[in-house]
Amino acid sequence: MAATYKRPGVYIDEIPKFPPSIAPVETAIPVFIGYTEKADDLSSGDLLNKPKKIGSISEYEAYFGVGANPTVKEVILDDGKNFKSATVSNGFYMYDSLRLFYANGGGDCYIVSVGTYGTVGKTADDFKADNKGIKTLEKVDEPTILVFPDNSLLNDSDFYSVYAEALGQCNSLMDRVGLFHVKEDDPKGDKFRSGIGINNLKYGMVYSPWLKVNFPKTVEYRAFKDVIQIGTTRLEPPHTNWTL
Repeated sequence: MAATYKRPGVYIDEIPKFPPSIAPVETAIPVFIGYTEKADDLSSGDLLNKPKKIGSISEYEAYFGVGANPTVKEVILDDGKNFKSATVSNGFYMYDSLRLFYANGGGDCYIVSVGTYGTVGKTADDFKADNKGIKTLEKVDEPTILVFPDNSLLNDSDFYSVYAEALGQCNSLMDRVGLFHVKEDDPKGDKFRSGIGINNLKYGMVYSPWLKVNFPKTVEYRAFKDVIQIGTTRLEPPHTNWTL
């Protein structure tokens, strides 16, 4: 807009050639709620049930550790002792969820550790009891998406009650939503529809089926030394007649 001058004279108006710069603003900041290897900042366990903002997977590992060792149930070799297949399961999903988040360009997020490996009961109370999990986020304004990687470890009734609690908070605060997954054995979401109920659904999103990704994992020898099968013969310890 041209300036208004009140007296005669020579004036120079500088008109910038470029429009004002627009600073990038984060519009969605997730909070991951689940189990971790540790929860340490200044002292052991001082981050349990305390929302912590991080910006990288290295920060996550510094405060919350890495993933739990996978459980190897069976390793099958052919008669030539070449690997054919294995049955492996994960006891916890939080760490791999963060790996996937940052592998796909994730930025700032919050972490709420509701317990550490080997010390948790894997119940709904871990997530929704007073001063735990979801409740700790009531006074934190920045998170906009609630994510529960380890909720699938709970039994069915606890599984849905955690989501119901999250939807209730979203409805109350009206500044966040829940991003939910179905149970692994419910790929079409049929059980989810009946289990989640009808309250506060406009604040939730659900994806199905489970995402399948490949991340390298470190498996110690002791995790599979007693579950190896060659052909139809299961090896019994000690294993002195073969090498890997």
